[in-house]
Amino acid sequence: MLRARDDSRGRRQLLTAPARARARTLPATVACRSSEHNSAHVNSIRLRRDTVDPEVVRVDLEYPMGAVLPSAQGPVLAVLARSGRPLTGRQIAQLTRPRVSQSRTAAVLRDLAAAGVVSATPAGSAVLYEMNTEHLLYAPIAALVTARERLWERIVAQVATFEHEPVAVAVFGSAARGDGHVGSDIDVLVVRPDDVDDDNLLWRHDVDELDGAIQRWTGNAVDLLSWSPRELAEMADAGERLLDEVRADGRFLVGSRSSVPTARRPA
Repeated sequence: MLRARDDSRGRRQLLTAPARARARTLPATVACRSSEHNSAHVNSIRLRRDTVDPEVVRVDLEYPMGAVLPSAQGPVLAVLARSGRPLTGRQIAQLTRPRVSQSRTAAVLRDLAAAGVVSATPAGSAVLYEMNTEHLLYAPIAALVTARERLWERIVAQVATFEHEPVAVAVFGSAARGDGHVGSDIDVLVVRPDDVDDDNLLWRHDVDELDGAIQRWTGNAVDLLSWSPRELAEMADAGERLLDEVRADGRFLVGSRSSVPTARRPA
């Protein structure tokens, strides 16, 4: 079983049983991810920032509009900005998340149309609504709706500054699936080259910078894992199910899904 402790730089490092024996004089260990990484590799790193500035607005990557427009206008605008086509009020209400009632949606659409942000076109007994792409507010609204995609772009740009190029970088868990909430962590796997030690100062610096940058960009806690292909292979041989989770829903921003092996099934 691997356990985690806080090191002198505020990170959590996975410890194998021998390492735990050597670290008994350190503060009490804390539990890691649900199945806990019970593979036999020695030098795995788990980086996690456990404290988030309470004054920082966290982002729900599935619904980033809620960070600045927590009322019904946010969900309605999100639907219109993503649709790219005219929709009736009923259709818009059915697509909102969090769900907005049809009557409340109709009231919001009237206000948005009056402000010119949304255009309203009669179509028989119905009215079709769509974003006014020429409105001054369209660009910031579209930016809010596509916040998750822009996060991917920022991660790729940050990783491009690494001294040692990672084999792969993947966001997984709820952030990748789009089913999280405002308090969800952002899970990231960074695959370290086999010829770079996990205590390499340049590598640790670059990974720390990525961890901190994601937290600053989103306000969310970051759960960052860093392993080498050799360590991932050992984990796969040990049947580590986390690998299957990464393969199933991971958004690979650098490298490919094949860089993460499939966990071996028990005989």
